[in-house]
Amino acid sequence: MDTAEFSLAPQPATMFGVGTVDRVKDMLSGSNGPILLVADPAMTALGVVDRIVSGLAPRTVSVFDTIKSDPTEEQVEAGIAALNAAHAQTVVALGGGSALDAAKAIAVLAKASEPVSAYRLSETPLPKRQIGLIAIPTTAGTGSEATRTAIVTGSDHVKYWFWGDPLDCDAAILDPALTVSLPPHLTAATGADALVHAIESSTNMHTSVGSQLFSLEAIRILKRSLPRAVAEPEDVSARGDVLWASYLAGCAINQTGCALAHCFGHALGSMAQVHHGRAVSIAMAAGGDRVAAANPAAFSQVAEAMGAGPDHRAFAPAFGELMAEIGLDLSLPADAINVTPEGLVNATRAPANIAMLDVTVGELDRETLGLIAERIVATTPAFA
Repeated sequence: MDTAEFSLAPQPATMFGVGTVDRVKDMLSGSNGPILLVADPAMTALGVVDRIVSGLAPRTVSVFDTIKSDPTEEQVEAGIAALNAAHAQTVVALGGGSALDAAKAIAVLAKASEPVSAYRLSETPLPKRQIGLIAIPTTAGTGSEATRTAIVTGSDHVKYWFWGDPLDCDAAILDPALTVSLPPHLTAATGADALVHAIESSTNMHTSVGSQLFSLEAIRILKRSLPRAVAEPEDVSARGDVLWASYLAGCAINQTGCALAHCFGHALGSMAQVHHGRAVSIAMAAGGDRVAAANPAAFSQVAEAMGAGPDHRAFAPAFGELMAEIGLDLSLPADAINVTPEGLVNATRAPANIAMLDVTVGELDRETLGLIAERIVATTPAFA
């Protein structure tokens, strides 16, 4: 056994199963005060918000459902105002990664003395959270319910990391039935995000046998069940597998953080309207052969978990084949005309992204980063 030191952070109290969304009240602890339900607007349209509000009766529940994809600091400030107006003592987060990240930031910064922007990149330590926090993911990708991070976009359109123990949720409810309405293209993109989380956790400088307990299992599950969840959206068993794998991948990156693909992915997301899961998958496909060659032992494990055999050289083809199987487009959208290789490389070294670059195993000089960036912006990617 590898004897490198590691520690396992406690995970939130977690409930898994079809119908568990109706048991939110069972996960509440402490105060009996008002609740703010921070929800993706799609969950209001689907009736899930009303279902949760009814299940929380007779508690007073206020709904904040104006969260958009890639939440902004302005939206978080508006959520804090809604929480304080409602005198809420618990936040329940319902939705994909955007809703969950926004809700986590709202709960943690509700009583903060500084504006939201002051806490970017841990420039100011997060205050101790005074508000209860329960997460109910409705997509299987970010694993935000299991991480002590949130990603919020600033007024400069840069995606900023917020991190610290106060962002850990008290509880998570994983109900596979809530993910059935997600269309195939988003099932593919969010599932690919979870896969990249697990791959990067398995291979970056902070990986350990402790984090790999989560990450390698997430890879095995996603290889087996993500194609089925995309092809057969009503297959609740496949949906449950992918949701569980997303949670495991979140547990993994909570120990290790991400790496090069997320560095490029966040840079892309700041420069163009590219879905996060698609962005990090494009980056992984573009740079996978390079990072695998620099870290053969770790990527051999990943390749084996993907069913390609214990050979690091099998990783990049196996990743590309899985992306093709789930139908994920590994090229930039046509309107991303402002994305250039030079601009991408510069963005990877910006304060918001460089930490992910620094924990990637291997020497990543500007020439190597430029080659990967050129592959990313190619009209017909050579790696697809």
